[in-house]
Amino acid sequence: MTDQEKLSGRLTQVKDVSDKRARNIKPRILELTDANGIYIPEGSTTEVRDFLLKGVATAGRSPVTILDAGTSIASADLDDTGHFTAELGHQPLGLHVYTVIDADKQESSPWSVTVVEAHQTYIEYVRGPDDKDIDNGSTTVHKDLRFVGRSTPGQVVELVDNDIVLRLLNVDETGHWSAHVTNLRSGNHTFIARKLNGKESAPWQIRVEEPALLSIQFGYGQGNYQPIENGGTTSQTAVVLVGTAKPYEHGRILSDVHDGVDFEANHYGVFSALVEGLLPGFSYRFVCRSEPDRVSEPWEIVVELP
Repeated sequence: MTDQEKLSGRLTQVKDVSDKRARNIKPRILELTDANGIYIPEGSTTEVRDFLLKGVATAGRSPVTILDAGTSIASADLDDTGHFTAELGHQPLGLHVYTVIDADKQESSPWSVTVVEAHQTYIEYVRGPDDKDIDNGSTTVHKDLRFVGRSTPGQVVELVDNDIVLRLLNVDETGHWSAHVTNLRSGNHTFIARKLNGKESAPWQIRVEEPALLSIQFGYGQGNYQPIENGGTTSQTAVVLVGTAKPYEHGRILSDVHDGVDFEANHYGVFSALVEGLLPGFSYRFVCRSEPDRVSEPWEIVVELP
């Protein structure tokens, strides 16, 4: 056998492996849209009841089966590239969890959507001042919240917290309403949107907690690991400051005679930050600052002369 024949055999073998890989595409849902092609995000709530589910699977192995919470509801043929589109008409009200399964019993990741009645009153989402979603049943340290919801266009809804009406809200022509609520007290809150005829949305429950104290709790020498209390002394010119904050809170540790250093708390609300270049014979006063209204109490040390 010539070298070229040997090389040709190797190339053919690689091609076979590539073909085998190409034949094994796990089913995947690419998108869910309404009949007009409007995208419906995974995990969302919609008044639409007719969907187009688009995805991809292994070409040449038609059809694939569409499941809703494990129950077969439709099938779809694959084109030459393995793509498919399934029409899901007049879906019932409630939660739907769509998956796609192929002939090899490979199943896609789920795509969930909740179908509600047209013009049903509900809270669509709640966000804090950082514009991050606050899920139903979750906890937050934010006391200023923004609500967005849906109801019948042109009507008025009440935003209610623990049976107390907070706002009267006009529903716009698209069926949306919104509200900005400030200075919520700490504790458990059950929010509902309520029509003037008494029809209510499902409750949206949030617990508001006091934010963790922003503070420097103690320090220790980088070289000798000896603990340092507030007002204490150290022989070390590099110390690690350990403190508390809100989970993932970040900012800077500032000093009267030293450049600031960054800090960022972990998910437990604990941070540590290394401060270097301290000079013997000097005293240092440190404070943490994150948001404009978040400043810790001062924490002081003295670096001893050799």
